[in-house]
Amino acid sequence: MCDFVIKKSGKKITSGSVWPGATENFMVDGQWPVVSATQQCRITMSGLSDIDQYTITLCDKKEDETVSSDGRNTTVISSHGEWC
Repeated sequence: MCDFVIKKSGKKITSGSVWPGATENFMVDGQWPVVSATQQCRITMSGLSDIDQYTITLCDKKEDETVSSDGRNTTVISSHGEWC
């Protein structure tokens, strides 16, 4: 399982899990964005109207990753890991 936390402006909004290679919808601020995971648990979220304000942090990740946002999608960010 790929466990993650979704934050808006640094505040935890929700957390969840998605199977590697799967796509799920999660309730975030009254919207239902799509969260997808690759086989390596690289997470992408899309479908939020103000996506640039959100980050996804994988739980218990050790290596640093960077966020990538193009206004439609936000890709995983993990700098310290997160307790879910």
